[in-house]
Amino acid sequence: MKARLTAIARCATEAVLMKAVSPDENTWVISQERRSISEEAQHYHNSTRTFGCHWAGARRSAPAAQVLKADLDRARGMLRARWDLEYTVGMSALGRIPLPFLLLWSALTLGFDGVILHGLTRQLQSMSYSRTTGTITHSTVTESSDSDGTTYGFDVRYLYEVNGQRYQGNHYRYNQWSASNRSVAKALEQRFPLGATVPVFHDPEAPDDAVLFTGVQGFDLFMLMFMGPFNLVMLGGWAGVLSRRRRDEVGAFMRNGRWHVRLEKTGAVATGFMTLGLSCFMAVFIVGFPTSFHPSLPTALLTWGAIIVISVLSARRHGAKLEAGDNDLIVDEGTRRLSLPVGPDRTQRLDIPWNQVCSVSVETHTTKDSDGDTQTTWRPTVMLTFANGTSRGEAIADWNDEQRATALVEWLKSRLHGAPRVSGPSKLSPSHSA
Repeated sequence: MKARLTAIARCATEAVLMKAVSPDENTWVISQERRSISEEAQHYHNSTRTFGCHWAGARRSAPAAQVLKADLDRARGMLRARWDLEYTVGMSALGRIPLPFLLLWSALTLGFDGVILHGLTRQLQSMSYSRTTGTITHSTVTESSDSDGTTYGFDVRYLYEVNGQRYQGNHYRYNQWSASNRSVAKALEQRFPLGATVPVFHDPEAPDDAVLFTGVQGFDLFMLMFMGPFNLVMLGGWAGVLSRRRRDEVGAFMRNGRWHVRLEKTGAVATGFMTLGLSCFMAVFIVGFPTSFHPSLPTALLTWGAIIVISVLSARRHGAKLEAGDNDLIVDEGTRRLSLPVGPDRTQRLDIPWNQVCSVSVETHTTKDSDGDTQTTWRPTVMLTFANGTSRGEAIADWNDEQRATALVEWLKSRLHGAPRVSGPSKLSPSHSA
């Protein structure tokens, strides 16, 4: 009966939310509220009903009841963590981002991207516009002040004729932005003074659509650069959403007859995008401020070229590092040895015979940051015993994702034949691995 009790509890762990466990001497009354989490969970739930998992007044010995209570406590923790994932997304490089904030961030970022790209596209189209002459009828620098300061823009109007019909234009270009530096708007006012005769470029199919500047300018490319970090955060957040259902996958692969597990979560492509975002952020200060955010076209092109080259080199370098397997956990079933990469409290790779592994577990590691806040990480750990009777724990990695750490331990158990069942998280001091 104890075996059946444990099997039923394990089914319940994956299928339903255990809502109450009420002790009455040696009696455990279990009430369950079914909650469909996935098709797999529904399958387990149907199985539990088949085996009569919903029961009351099942009298068992105290040890058996304690085993059941431990399994039910584990069920609550696992299902609570899975339920929390519906509201929170994670990415190792960006931390955990609340989903409502990510949605708002994405909407604003995509909105600005759309405005910038639309203006850039129109400026490219204007290179094929027809040319005529016009007269400036209004030219002035505008000011707008708020709590963040004062910004300056350029307001212009001009008259021009197409096929004998007169039109009035008010765009000097499609992407018109205010700036905190008055000199940019003042330079435009001086270039297009009141009463001046200037070239006007209009759409042949829509003569009322006209501009004074055609083609792409350095400002257009700079705005794409400015939005780089914002797009990085957005893409990173949604990458966390797409990968959250794969957090329990180890990603092991075979190479030269040995199992490899890539402990480095960030891939080469992700590294390239992160470098791209960081480079764009730095370029805003290096290029943007000295040029009042209006760099020349050659300067913007050179800056973008440097950003792309640096990002590609970073991705290739990280990809070569991953391909070399320096940070891989290696399991050699032929020689029955483990190979642990450099990790917590370990400065070089460590090869371990299987017969020295006595247990595999997930250890909880807590530290204090500079603000005094407690930071918790989880360490997949192998406990080693030696011929002289001593033992030592070796942490494989140090992650902020308990589910990922548990998945690695479960996979390692399956490879190490006869290894004991993974134990729950236990406390680990900052300077000691158990």
